Amino acid sequence: MAHPKIEKLYKQIPSFECKPGCADCCGIVPWARSEWDSLPEKKEAISTDCPYIGKDDNCSIYEQRPYMCRLFGNCNDPMLRCPHGCGPEKPLSWQKAQKLTNKYHGLIDK
Repeated sequence: MAHPKIEKLYKQIPSFECKPGCADCCGIVPWARSEWDSLPEKKEAISTDCPYIGKDDNCSIYEQRPYMCRLFGNCNDPMLRCPHGCGPEKPLSWQKAQKLTNKYHGLIDK
């Protein structure tokens, strides 16, 4: 389990259904120490692809994915939009996403 304050940030990010079998947004992302420590198996990235892309291009750690993976597709920032148009009915504003991300950065070592 990630640090309780990070878990609190997760709850402020809307959820939505990704396109099945899509790993287009999966790559190297930052991890808070508590997010990394909560993983049962640590894998090193050997390319720009996420080492946790599993069978059928699905996330093998979806429930434990880090903050940035949760944020992708959930914000109206052009850099964080899903390339397939998936996302929540009401995405976070850029300002709200930035505020949450600033809080997350303050918790990276937790």
